[in-house]
Amino acid sequence: MKIGDLAKSTGVSVPTIRLYEREGLIAPAQRTSGQSRIFSESHEARLVLIKRLRLLGFELEQIRPLLALLTDSRSKPLAEFIPMLAHDVRWRIEMLLRLQRAIGKVADGSAEVGLIQEAITTER
Repeated sequence: MKIGDLAKSTGVSVPTIRLYEREGLIAPAQRTSGQSRIFSESHEARLVLIKRLRLLGFELEQIRPLLALLTDSRSKPLAEFIPMLAHDVRWRIEMLLRLQRAIGKVADGSAEVGLIQEAITTER
């Protein structure tokens, strides 16, 4: 598929797809004789994965080793990366649960809207 079609099917912009290709997050696309990029379903699946990880708040520096791990389970950063990833995921879940509880209290009228900001900004 062409880059515009890939962008449409994944919701990832054309410039972002080009960036991910340049940065090695997705494999280089095949080129036609006219030098147009042609992407495969594997590109599409990888972009969807990257997009979901970005939506979960992961930075590209965190996504890169995870993608390497998914590509090669013997990837060197495995021993150090997995515990860091697990810690980060636990922290994100805790923050989202705190936010959910705060929103629920505001919604049912048992708390002021400021509780939402407090839930997000307070470290425990």
